[in-house]
Amino acid sequence: MVIDRRYNLSHLSNSSLIPLFIPFLIDSLPHATNPTIMENTPPPVPAPSDQPPAVPPSPTNDSSLAVVMHLLGFAGFVFPFGNIIAPLVLWLVKRPESPLLDRTGKEVVNFQISYTIYAAVAGILCFVLIGFLILPVVFILWVVFMVVAAIKTGNGEEYRYPLTIRILL
Repeated sequence: MVIDRRYNLSHLSNSSLIPLFIPFLIDSLPHATNPTIMENTPPPVPAPSDQPPAVPPSPTNDSSLAVVMHLLGFAGFVFPFGNIIAPLVLWLVKRPESPLLDRTGKEVVNFQISYTIYAAVAGILCFVLIGFLILPVVFILWVVFMVVAAIKTGNGEEYRYPLTIRILL
C-alpha cells in the first residue's frame, strides 16, 4: 500500500502550514481580483525606523532615581567610599536630564562627604576615648537620615539633610 503524502498534512506542525495557505488567502481577498478596490486603498504604512521613539523622562522615573540616589549611600558597606562614589556617579550621569536629580544629587553627595568627615573625626577621637561615644551616634544618624530622605523623596517631597556641610552648591 502506497501512502500519498501530497494531501496528508498531519506530519507538519501548525507553523509550517501557514506558508501553504497564504496563496489561497491572498486569492480569496476581494481587492486581489477587483482593480477598483485596489485603487481606493490607502498607501501602505511606512516601516518603523530602527531608532526607538524619544520618550521624555517621566516625573515618576525621576522620583524613583532620586530615591535610589539617597539609598546608594549604603554602597559604603560594599566597597570603601562607595557611599560617596555611587551617588556621585549617578548624579553626574543623570543631572543633565532633570533639575530634580541635579538638586538631589548635590544634596546626597554633600551629605555623604559631610558624614564621612564626621566619621573620620570621630575615629581620630577614639584615641582620646570620646570617639567611642561619637562614632555610634554618627553612624545611627547617617542611617536614619538616609532612610528618612528616601521615604520623603518617595512621597514627592525634596529633603534637605540636617548637619550637612554644603560643599557643592
